[in-house]
Amino acid sequence: MVLEKETRTATRTDRSRWVSLFFLVLVLLSVPLRLTQTGHPLTGKHWGRQAQTAITVWSFVENPVSPPDYRTPVFGPPWQVQMEFPTYQLAAALPASLGMEINAAK
Repeated sequence: MVLEKETRTATRTDRSRWVSLFFLVLVLLSVPLRLTQTGHPLTGKHWGRQAQTAITVWSFVENPVSPPDYRTPVFGPPWQVQMEFPTYQLAAALPASLGMEINAAK
């Protein structure tokens, strides 16, 4: 019985390591792909959505708030448009807050 429990624990640990390694490989492979896109302007097929994302990133950089209560400065006061949980916007706000241009960070 103790041996079965140890085996299950070891299997979970191995699986957790493989998942972590897989995630790390995906991130490392995605960085060069994203870096080739940093110079593109906010125009294109989905310019409105890209501009809305950039505005939200700018808002996070200028006025840090909690993600559920974020503000997108469109449609006038109270500047609150919550279309989704801002996971992507938070990820883009990190390099933007470190000095990268918002257009490149998005």
